[in-house]
Order: sequence, then C-alpha cells, then structure tokens
Amino acid sequence: MFLGLLAFILSTSLDSKRDKEIGLQLWSLKDDVKSQGIEKVLEEVAKMGYSNLELAGYRKGLVYGMEPMDFKKLTDKYDLGITSSHVARKMSDNPEADMAFWKKAIQDHADMGVKYLIMPIMPLKNSYPYKEEQPVTMEDINKSCDYFNEIGKMAKAKGVIFGFHNHGHEHRIEVEGKPIFDWLLEKMDPENTVIEMDVYWVKDGGYNPVDYLKSHAGRFPILHIKDKRAVGESGETDFGPIFKAAYKQGMVGYYVEVEEYKGTPMEDVQFSFDYLNKAKYVK
Repeated sequence: MFLGLLAFILSTSLDSKRDKEIGLQLWSLKDDVKSQGIEKVLEEVAKMGYSNLELAGYRKGLVYGMEPMDFKKLTDKYDLGITSSHVARKMSDNPEADMAFWKKAIQDHADMGVKYLIMPIMPLKNSYPYKEEQPVTMEDINKSCDYFNEIGKMAKAKGVIFGFHNHGHEHRIEVEGKPIFDWLLEKMDPENTVIEMDVYWVKDGGYNPVDYLKSHAGRFPILHIKDKRAVGESGETDFGPIFKAAYKQGMVGYYVEVEEYKGTPMEDVQFSFDYLNKAKYVK
C-alpha cells in the first residue's frame, strides 16, 4: 500500500515537469554513477523531469552491472523510459565473434524494449584516436559501412534500429575529398540503419547541423543536443533553427549530453533540462 502511494506521489510530482519529452544520455553523469550508484542517479534524473534515457553502460551482457530486465525494473520504478543505448564493439579478426556479440546485445535491448541501438565510435582499428601514420582509406570506409549494415539487418529483425553517433573527427577527416561523415550518409543503408547526429560535434567539425538535417531528411530520427558545457550555457549555439529543421525532417527523440561542466554534473544536467523545457521551439 505504502509503495503504491509513493509511486503515485512520485509520478504526480513529475507531471508538471514532464510537459516535454526530454531525454538524457546517462554518460553525462558517469562520475555520479560511479560514486553514488546507478539507482541514486536514476532517482535524481527523474526528479529533474527527464522522461527518456539513453544508456552508456552495457558491458558483458550486463547493464550498469545488472541483468538487463532487472535494470528495466529499476527504470520503471522511476517512470523513466529506455529508448536508446550506446554500445560499441570494433571489428576484430573474428567476424563470427563480433556478430555473436551483437546478436546478444540486440536481444538484450529488444527484451528491455529499447528502440535504438547506437554505436558511438567508428569500428576502424586505427580510430579513436585516429593515427596520422595510418590514414583512413576508402577500404576502411567500405568495411565500416558493411559492418554497420550487417548489424542493422540483425537489429531490424528484432525490432531494434541500429545507428551511428558522430564526433568531430568524422567531419574533420576527409577521404578522397569528402568527410567521413558524408561517406557514412552515402554508404550506410537507410533501410536498416540511422545516424544519431550530435549537433555539437557537427559544429565543432566545421559544419552546420541544419544543413545536414535539410539535405538528408529522414536520416536523423534521434539527435544529441549538446553544447560546450550545459545546453544553452555558452550561448554559442542557436538551437532554435536546429530543432525546427530536426522536427521537419522527422526527429522522434533527442538526448541531452553534457561532457564538460561549469558546475557539478548534476547541476549542469538540471540546467540543460530547464533550458530546453522553457524553450518555445522545443515541443
């Protein structure tokens, strides 16, 4: 009886903050997860008003050290949806092992009801950091896209959508006169894969995210809304045109990500929520 009442009070108190479906990439609070534990972080995120989560804690078949469905029960407790997850595995010399990893990762996320499974790095052996003495070639691009497309087919069969998340490198590094990011847009199969655009990294790489949203409509169903620090704190990014173009091309969700902080991570994640919650251009 008491637990039911507590859940009702918690969900009711959140309603006034949750007029907008604002998501959070949990990587933003990675240090708090380590120091306070994942449940305490989820409790605080729910109090802030966030509705959806993008995970960054899938390791060895566990989600933040928990069995996937146990973690799902925990997010349900705080009325937080898990709509996306970052998972990474570079190409190895054992393709069968690579695909076995993805088969399990896809199934685990499908079981939790996660819609998007996003790889946040390129699968190239010489990437992150990219090595100047071993430049990226067109063969690397083709192998990477073949890898992504194969995972995408596997994911689609389980009702999960696979995609790639960019950083500044994919815009600054060119292969045969074209940024890596542009090659990905050309060679990743739009029937089986998507791209989660990080608007900050596009800008940091020397390009305008609005231009990509307009020229490749439909390829970006989810976005990372990111700034130099907390979203809106720097005043360096005009998010209005980005949201307008993103909605027009078919954005269904977005996630705040904060990686550098002016205050504490919790304070800056709260600042980001409040900024977007007050913005008239955010639905």
